[in-house]
Amino acid sequence: MRGFSLKGVVEGFYGPVWDPAARYWFIDRLAPFGLDTYLFCPKHEPALAAEAMRPLHPAEIHRFSELAGFCRERNITPWAGVHFEPPFHPYDPDHLDRMAAKIHELVQAGFRGFAVLYDDLKSSLKNPDGSSATGGSLAQAQANAFVQVVRRCAALGVETQWVVCPSLYTLDPLLEKEYGAFEVGYLDNLHRGLPPEVPWFWTGPRVCSRTITLADKQAFLGDLPRKLILWDNYPVNDVGMVHHLHLGPLSGRGADLPQGVKGYLFNPMSQPSLGVIPGATCLMYASDPAGYNPEEAWKKSLRAFVPKPLWQPISVLEALTRRSALADEPRPSSRAGEAIREALRICWEEQKLPVEETLTMNMATLTAQLRQELSADMAAEAAPWLDRLDGARGIFAAKNKAARDEQIMVFRQSQPFVLGKWFNP
Repeated sequence: MRGFSLKGVVEGFYGPVWDPAARYWFIDRLAPFGLDTYLFCPKHEPALAAEAMRPLHPAEIHRFSELAGFCRERNITPWAGVHFEPPFHPYDPDHLDRMAAKIHELVQAGFRGFAVLYDDLKSSLKNPDGSSATGGSLAQAQANAFVQVVRRCAALGVETQWVVCPSLYTLDPLLEKEYGAFEVGYLDNLHRGLPPEVPWFWTGPRVCSRTITLADKQAFLGDLPRKLILWDNYPVNDVGMVHHLHLGPLSGRGADLPQGVKGYLFNPMSQPSLGVIPGATCLMYASDPAGYNPEEAWKKSLRAFVPKPLWQPISVLEALTRRSALADEPRPSSRAGEAIREALRICWEEQKLPVEETLTMNMATLTAQLRQELSADMAAEAAPWLDRLDGARGIFAAKNKAARDEQIMVFRQSQPFVLGKWFNP
């Protein structure tokens, strides 16, 4: 097998929802890299999440229909994801009717596949009186809700593809920390209640996984004969990663994953224009995992989206904004950025002042060149990080500790945006 049977995007991040024009631009730029599936399910799209049980407004019908049609014109299958979250109750017949009606509306709008999303929910649902709302098994309640909604959709004439995102979509201890302990045997209970042909989403060994292997898949499923679609949380930068740009190439994904994983969808950065740079590398991996080389893929992506004089400045910016749960190790193509980063660390942590004048000059050249020569949309998305670099130069130019502390005070008051630990005094 050369690649995954599904290769695409899951627009499923927290935060502001993209403008339609930006989304269309993003899709068009990535289509040549093998994009064949687009799952639309932003966490803050009201009609698909917090307000999922109400009918679509006319403006939403128009917007969703345009997106579905845009994808189909490019031979990209449009999927929609509906978040089955409170106030939805898995045993309330009226709620089940409403969810089926919503999916029917989305079919009429042109979507051809649907994700039932149970992610990021409390591990136990409670009634107002504090009693269990699921009869003691969240998994059984979720399986029942899915089966009942599918039956109702069939009665409405809906024939479509389905995927389910379990609440326990990874074995990462972070889920229990955030949402509470899950019932023993949650995945087994969910598996028994769902049709065997319906795949699950899985994010790898962590919510945001640095590496993902077939062994991780085996650890997650055990002996369960369930198909998986990888929901890859790279290069997404929402929630605790909002101060990071994940511009570098995808790495750490097993070459043999298609042997045990049906599809690959990546969750993009909040910045659609800059996000095509790492996004293209994700699709290059999905199309040919065995032949994928991160550095070569990144070079190919830069050639596609960035003028050649900016390849080195972008490499430096990538190195300066990399650190997060997803990426921490230096990359060989970012040596200039690593040199700047080490100099900043020495200045910040060891308080050695002043920083070399050539360094501050290089930083000024870097930010000016990126502002002037990137596309307007890319420059606007990079602006918070470039502003931060410009503001930092006053600190690094300080001649003594008193001047440094004064500049830090100004920096704190004028630039609340955080860029890396050494810019967060």
